[in-house]
Amino acid sequence: MINAETQRHGGTEKKDKDGTKPTVFFGRRLATWLVVPVVIVGILFGGVRLWFVEGLLRRVVIDGPSMAPAFYGAHYELKCDDCGFPFLCDAEHVPSDGKAACPNCGFTENLLAEARLMPAERVMIDRWPLRFREPQKREIVAFEIPDSAGEIGVKRVAALPGERVAIRGGELFIDDVLVRKSVEDWRADRILVYDNGFQPQKTVGLPPRWGPCAFWRATERGFQFEITHNLVGPFFWFPLEYQHWSCTANSHLRGVPAVVRDNDSFNQGEVIRSLNEVRDVAVSFRVTCRPDATLILCARDGEEQFQVTLRENNAEFIDNREANWRLPVRADLSKGANVEFGLVDEQWFLVIDDKVVSWQSYQRPRRISPDGDPPQVRLPSVLTIAATHQPLEISDPKVWRDVYYLDPQGLSRDWQMGEPLNADEYFLLGDNQPVSVDSRHWPSGVSRTAIRGLVRKK
Repeated sequence: MINAETQRHGGTEKKDKDGTKPTVFFGRRLATWLVVPVVIVGILFGGVRLWFVEGLLRRVVIDGPSMAPAFYGAHYELKCDDCGFPFLCDAEHVPSDGKAACPNCGFTENLLAEARLMPAERVMIDRWPLRFREPQKREIVAFEIPDSAGEIGVKRVAALPGERVAIRGGELFIDDVLVRKSVEDWRADRILVYDNGFQPQKTVGLPPRWGPCAFWRATERGFQFEITHNLVGPFFWFPLEYQHWSCTANSHLRGVPAVVRDNDSFNQGEVIRSLNEVRDVAVSFRVTCRPDATLILCARDGEEQFQVTLRENNAEFIDNREANWRLPVRADLSKGANVEFGLVDEQWFLVIDDKVVSWQSYQRPRRISPDGDPPQVRLPSVLTIAATHQPLEISDPKVWRDVYYLDPQGLSRDWQMGEPLNADEYFLLGDNQPVSVDSRHWPSGVSRTAIRGLVRKK
């Protein structure tokens, strides 16, 4: 009689050379017995994993502007009516005149009534990772707001249990040590203050933001440098200096050179406050030049000045303390390279094609003026790009600033926690410092039990 296994092989029973029956069927059954439990376990694990994620089956949204630009509440999408620069504006607090100022060119007649209103951003609260470890610095968490009857907030972890937070001169300190960002943290926090790719089209007669300088010519993408005669030697500089504008609702300040301040275009309806000078600024651009060309970059922090000279596959660094050293640059500028240069958290840095060439710390003088306020050193330019005698081209130049931290009243005064955090407490801050209500305002840190999970985009 032919059984079912024999029928599957064409009606004849197959045997191995030694006369025994083949084991292929047993192997298939064993594989089935192994696969089925694995699949079941995988499904159960996936179900358990999803159980710890809020926001998939019910709506979890960002309420308010305190975490912009990481997460947005309801907001307007605008495009400047003059330079075309795209920007966002909080829809919860709007200007009384219904107009928004462009953060790029300062044009003040952008009508919110013609802008696109966007709903609050939906997010997920992932409770799974924090069941096996503690929250880490810079992670964004959801938590129960102190004394709020269970209301959920979203902030970023700034300090861990046992640490003590202070704010001085717009910088964040933990246990009296300045918190210095890495390149990744800098890129996550930086705020764009000027993009040269968006030039005013309607308003005429405005001064240039870069330059002017002989031998530099504006192009569609940026600037081109070329000497037109041989009367200039290789030791002469020809700089492009960045000139900042306030770009606030005060139209009379449009085109007037100013220091970089902590103006945030997202907070167009914010209650009027004093703006603070931001010295942590940087420039990014793409450079293309001949192998024998020289590119010089300068950044100024008050009376401190830092300079890097790029030539022949090396970078020469100079600061006003007369330090001078060279580092190799593994980038072919003749084929084009992306450059980032500037200051952040008392560090001056050079990054080429996402590779950190140098990231050096310095100490900013902390002199106090007679009235008790930090002195405000205002020099006409904080960023400079220069060339010497060989042609080169700069494209897509952008200027950035760092976050400026404020005290609980939204002022630039020095502030410090009364006592260090307890063993189970965390210090949480909102990214949008001027409008955020966070651990600066609560009597103590946020307890570990109140933190529900990590916040992620959907």
